[in-house]
Amino acid sequence: MTHPLLALHKVSIRVGGRVVLNDINLTISQGEKVALVGANGAGKSSLLKVIAGLLGRYTGSAKLEGREVGQVSPRERSRLVTLVPQRLAFIPRFTVREFLALSGLTDLGTLDVTVTELLDQHLPDLSGGELQRVVLMGAVAQGAHLVLLDEPTAHLDPAGRSEVERMLQRYHHEQSLSYLLVTHDISLASRLAERIVLMRHAEIVWEGPVSAPELPRMLEQVYGCSFAKVRHPNTGEVVIIPG
Repeated sequence: MTHPLLALHKVSIRVGGRVVLNDINLTISQGEKVALVGANGAGKSSLLKVIAGLLGRYTGSAKLEGREVGQVSPRERSRLVTLVPQRLAFIPRFTVREFLALSGLTDLGTLDVTVTELLDQHLPDLSGGELQRVVLMGAVAQGAHLVLLDEPTAHLDPAGRSEVERMLQRYHHEQSLSYLLVTHDISLASRLAERIVLMRHAEIVWEGPVSAPELPRMLEQVYGCSFAKVRHPNTGEVVIIPG
């Protein structure tokens, strides 16, 4: 029997009297590109932590390839899922070469050219965009079956955002990378995801394909502002933007 990469069933977390997650059901299969969006405080980051095995006080079931997250050893879990945070809490003074080697990348010939140029620089000396590209490449090098991305383009300039987006598209195309992308950038979500999951007040309130005609209306209910589908002037892609 083939299990989905991720299967959440009625996952809930309550801290004191506050509901952090409430009856979350979500499935992600091999090769899927999914975006998770919602206002601040909706529970998105907590959900990523449950999937990554960083939050164990939930009820319900959270399974990676058929195995409960809490029953998988940290080493085995890193093979199944990896989390790329919005910001690193601590940036070690490794060179990029050392960091990628520790991540498991041994063939430098596979490196993206924008990362090859950084190999001998130290992580703390990199710009935000450079560091995010290196961390993303390290996550992919680990060979995890599912990559969790928490606001990967936040705080980046347009060039940095474009580069991270290009890398994700490349990895999905070449390696069938599966990922769950948390972002407030609805335009980015509509370009990088096939399916969008909307959260509000600790619950999933809607999910469906990016092409769903009701998506702008559902986004308006979640964010309290209007959204529209427009065609990108350069690529011709249909994207969703506020307004």
